[in-house]
Amino acid sequence: MTGFDWLECADKLKMFFDCKEWIVWEHYRNSGNIEKKSGDELVGELDKIMEKELGKFLTKIKNYPVVGEENSFENSSKWPPKKKNFWLVDPIDGTHNFLGENPNFGSIVALIENREVVFGAIYIFAEHKLSVPGQLYFAGRDSGARKFSRDGYLISLTVSNVREIKNATLLVEGVSKTVVRSRFIQRIWKKAKRFYKGLSSSVALAKIANGGNATLSADILIMRGNKPWDSLAGALIVEEAGGIVTSSDGRPYSLKNYSDLIYTNKILHPKILALR
Repeated sequence: MTGFDWLECADKLKMFFDCKEWIVWEHYRNSGNIEKKSGDELVGELDKIMEKELGKFLTKIKNYPVVGEENSFENSSKWPPKKKNFWLVDPIDGTHNFLGENPNFGSIVALIENREVVFGAIYIFAEHKLSVPGQLYFAGRDSGARKFSRDGYLISLTVSNVREIKNATLLVEGVSKTVVRSRFIQRIWKKAKRFYKGLSSSVALAKIANGGNATLSADILIMRGNKPWDSLAGALIVEEAGGIVTSSDGRPYSLKNYSDLIYTNKILHPKILALR
């Protein structure tokens, strides 16, 4: 990332989201116009507002095109884009949670250079409102993963060190029918100690990356049928926090391998793959 200060970028992103938070909570109980996308997915007014604001902001940091969930949907864009360098954003990840007045939602930003994820950030609005450490989780390639403390200092992220699936907390995100029908996922949740579904990709990814710092860690995340703006930024953050991210056949995540992924620590990973 020649000429790119990822720590400065993270600091600017945090200030951006802190400043825009009033818009988010204003729409929380007054969501405005709601549209339906393919697969019964919903998009609210806030999704479009935040994507537009993020687009203007990110191009000032690095003047690359911004590929977002909503503009990709509206323009029927093909993935991956022909361009090698671009920003990738999910302005409001967990739209259904947001519209249902469930605070498990966030914003996701990734920077792609030469078709590789080199920076990722996740902002959890509820954590800022509760004044708990976290809020912005971020990573630069080969530079580690961090979050902000309550006082604005940096805390290193690390995945959990749980060694056995029977002691693990499993998170699952993706299309509900696809998830519940997956025999692979069923095998894992029958062995796992705890199971959660529906946190949103942003919240689930932040919890996996921060597992080593949590009193009750999240240890395994399985995504099914997710989009690149859901999964790629968090894949880098989890990887830089010491974790591993692959598909169930062991292939590493990439711009072409992003939909069905496993996020966990390096001890649990081979044990999970063995359940295929």
